[in-house]
Amino acid sequence: MNTDKNLITMITEEFKGVLKLCSESKSLEDQIYYFSACYGVVRRIMNIQCNPTLVLMHHILQNAHQAFSQRAKQPSKQDVISSQFPLDIWISFLNLLPKLLKAIEDNDDNKVREVLENMNYHSYATTGNGYYLYLRNQMIFDKPIQNKIVNSPNGAEGCIE
Repeated sequence: MNTDKNLITMITEEFKGVLKLCSESKSLEDQIYYFSACYGVVRRIMNIQCNPTLVLMHHILQNAHQAFSQRAKQPSKQDVISSQFPLDIWISFLNLLPKLLKAIEDNDDNKVREVLENMNYHSYATTGNGYYLYLRNQMIFDKPIQNKIVNSPNGAEGCIE
């Protein structure tokens, strides 16, 4: 990534902390809040040493946080499909964070970009059109490992209404 090793360590340690907090939390809102530290640390590193991969990473992580946060805060209506939160997409998304962490540790720019692309794809599913495509099975995600990251009372399947 053409970034100083000490700065990379700051990113990876922060990501590890986020993963730990998310795995210990049962609250979706808390997990989304903890996730915000990911783009925060990347922004701090960019202020010291900036490169295109860090800018891309910050952009995708920040937009993902905003997308999932907005979707989770959307008023829930019992019988309205568009107001449901696709919990399995969030779990699958969070399960990408260890892959991003490994790609960063391995200094593999191509893998970093591949994981970021997949994260962006997950984030799109929180939009109106993305969720519609998801419901029509036109957006397919890896089946999340139930409760591996997110400790949901509903498990990995379904949506939070």
